[in-house]
Amino acid sequence: MRSLRVLLCLAILLPLSLAGGAAEAGGRHQGEVFYLCYHDRSGSRYEIWKGCKARADDSTYKTPILLRNGRRIAPNRMHIYLRNGTSRVPEVFPNGLRWLAGRPGATSRQRGWEKRYFWQCGDTSASRHYATPPDCPRASSGEGEHALTLIVKFPQCWDGHRLRYPRRNRYCPSDTTVVPRIEVHVQYTIEDGASGAPLRLSTGSIYGIHARFKEGWVRSVLSLYIRECIAAGISCHVRSDGEIS
Repeated sequence: MRSLRVLLCLAILLPLSLAGGAAEAGGRHQGEVFYLCYHDRSGSRYEIWKGCKARADDSTYKTPILLRNGRRIAPNRMHIYLRNGTSRVPEVFPNGLRWLAGRPGATSRQRGWEKRYFWQCGDTSASRHYATPPDCPRASSGEGEHALTLIVKFPQCWDGHRLRYPRRNRYCPSDTTVVPRIEVHVQYTIEDGASGAPLRLSTGSIYGIHARFKEGWVRSVLSLYIRECIAAGISCHVRSDGEIS
């Protein structure tokens, strides 16, 4: 955590308009935590991801298997992002939370798909989202910013029974708890997503984009990340040695 402390010290020394104070003044709290998660195994219907570079995250993530002509297309890697799409500071996830984001049985574009369940070329810098896999001409390079990427964004408003997405003005009702927004980014190295043979997901149609999450965080560490990264407006990358840069 030494690297994180250095970042925080720098943030304190910077003018508030440039550091975490900017996020707080604007009510944004738009920092992030991001890290790689490792592929554990493939089940009959899901890619199972467990064992992340963020060592305090012992959660399990599941994404549907991508198929072409009945054969599995192996993912290259997956990144997890913890972000905030509301004006409030998130709190830690409820203990043992299990959640499904997206509809596995969808046979057409899902409601809100362009912001929640979509494909793009590149892990972070893409400007266009697709309801079905597009052609990504440089995906075979294995570079993250050229990969065919499946993205699922989880809801943030927890009412004690279910998670809901914030309203258009980034508002969670006052009687709900705001939790970090999980973003699952699964990368593939195929270039002919649209022009090649049809693709489908192991759970059904290619439109059935979704991901499953079973919470397993060390709560004290997640609370620290929320406070010193997300709330402070700092982008924190968890490296392979577990340190943050």
